[in-house]
Amino acid sequence: MTTTATVKWPNGPADHQAPAHATTQEVTITNSLTIFEPAIATANVTMNVTVDSEVKKGALLLVKFKTTGTETLTFGTGIEGVLITGSAGKTRTKLFMYTGTNFDAVGFVELID
Repeated sequence: MTTTATVKWPNGPADHQAPAHATTQEVTITNSLTIFEPAIATANVTMNVTVDSEVKKGALLLVKFKTTGTETLTFGTGIEGVLITGSAGKTRTKLFMYTGTNFDAVGFVELID
């Protein structure tokens, strides 16, 4: 029996997760680069992260959060960062790095488009 290994970022594609809106988002990280871009938030959201045992320190998680108003994104288990408060029609983008325990926000940069 032959098994095929999944080629992960940077030699393969990033993992892009775009789930429907939910007040609790459960994110599973299995790649060295994950882009998390849920549907437009219409209510406050809590994000929880589970990390696969194969993920190494230094893995990156890019979170893109778009809202219809001032909905918030609170970080729960597996991720550390300051609450994001939205603005109608704007997307806030934050970068997180895996420490071996949690994903921690990288600096204080917040990109808004």
